[in-house]
Amino acid sequence: MESLPFEGRVFGRLIVVRRSDRKGYWWCQCSCGSAEKEIQHGNLTYGNTKSCGCLAKEVSIRKNTTHGKINTLTYKTWQGMRTRCENPNYKLFHRYGGRGIYVCERWRSFENFYADMGEKPKGSSLDRIDNDGPYAPWNCRWTTSKNQGRNRCDNKIVTYNGITKTLIEWSEYLGISYSALCQRSRRGWTDKRMLSTPVQSKNLKR
Repeated sequence: MESLPFEGRVFGRLIVVRRSDRKGYWWCQCSCGSAEKEIQHGNLTYGNTKSCGCLAKEVSIRKNTTHGKINTLTYKTWQGMRTRCENPNYKLFHRYGGRGIYVCERWRSFENFYADMGEKPKGSSLDRIDNDGPYAPWNCRWTTSKNQGRNRCDNKIVTYNGITKTLIEWSEYLGISYSALCQRSRRGWTDKRMLSTPVQSKNLKR
């Protein structure tokens, strides 16, 4: 038996209004102004229920909107970075976390990542300067897809007439599309033939 009347007692945001017809339950009013809610006696006294549900919603909102960036490309880039390095089920995990690429401790927090990198520029992507290094402030930058392509571990290096360039750099230098050069390379063309042949569909045949 309660030593004091249970009606009128306050538990968190709830005030007990009256006993319910259901044994062991009480009708309670939440301070947020919602309709009365029927709550089990033990959940009140043991602190399991402290509101009509509004408290949990507010905590969730605060947690998810601390930085106000949930729906931005910057936040999605941060999520993608962690997924590539930390989720073994990710289809390209073998190219990132699977080969030792990791996210530094500081960047496990989005707020720290944002403080170091700022807003993601339009048309850019997150690039590691050392392709074998981690995602960390000293090894990352925002860059264009074209520049990031130059840094890929599988980018082909070609020397022709004493000049060494990546395949994408040769593409820009000669005015031959990168896809055409890749196609020629896959077909086994020599470096000389690949770079000196004018772009004509008939010349792509072996």
